[in-house]
Amino acid sequence: MDATPAIVIEADHGCASAELAQGWVRESMRGTMSPRGEWTVRVTSVSPLHFVGALEDEEHRPVAHRDLYARSAKECAGTMHAVGVWASLVLDAELLKAHEMAQPAVAPSERTAAPVEAEAEAEPAPAPLRPAPAPLEPGRVELGLSTSLGAGVGGASATYVGVGLFMFVDVWRRLSVRPSVNYSRSLDSPTSDSGHARVDACARTAGQYMDRQGLQLDLCVGPEGGVMTALGADQTMHLRPRFGVGPAVSLRGDLASALAVEVRGACSYNFVRGESGDLIAPLSLRGELSLSWGAR
Repeated sequence: MDATPAIVIEADHGCASAELAQGWVRESMRGTMSPRGEWTVRVTSVSPLHFVGALEDEEHRPVAHRDLYARSAKECAGTMHAVGVWASLVLDAELLKAHEMAQPAVAPSERTAAPVEAEAEAEPAPAPLRPAPAPLEPGRVELGLSTSLGAGVGGASATYVGVGLFMFVDVWRRLSVRPSVNYSRSLDSPTSDSGHARVDACARTAGQYMDRQGLQLDLCVGPEGGVMTALGADQTMHLRPRFGVGPAVSLRGDLASALAVEVRGACSYNFVRGESGDLIAPLSLRGELSLSWGAR
């Protein structure tokens, strides 16, 4: 039969009388019962700041114990409360264990047996519903303005500065399309003008940030074509076509919810570079610094 546990205070170095300390412990154990017989909660003060709580069963056999320390003598009451709370938790666990052990065991045949009629009348469980596919988010569209510094490798190695416009459109998952146009002019003499258009297919990798907050890396590749003035074999300037293909990489950082800055490097191997005798470089290199605005 369940009973209220006995409380014994052995406070040789206690900060209060045994009666007062017993009241603190009993207050925190209000409603707690012993699993069987009368168990004992024994509180011993090893030192003014060190208390030991021990729980004994009805035959005074040790069940559990706990050491608690107070930071100052003023915390004696709180430490006594803590001993009572600990004892009540252990007693609740032991009481639950005793009640579970007292439940009659159910034979395996009784647990698994079921009337045949009930099985026949049981309705089949409904098939689990498939989650509806998440709606596709509309593709992001960015408009941008860029400045560029470029040069040719091999052939005419003039340095070019220019400006350009571009658009960045998300088409599917992390794949995007980046069309752009650019005009540039050489810094060397004789001056040469160049205009070209480029269309890149890009894979965007975002950092571990919230949307539109952080850094993004774009890996791109695409064709590039246009026209430029080139110094011909007759030492006069001619308008010549240029067409090539190459990779590009850019690092994009958000400045605000819709404004971003981008640093980009691109190159193009020119399969078509004017006519025989023109000094158009076979490889074009270009660095860009851009500002973009998220239109959607």
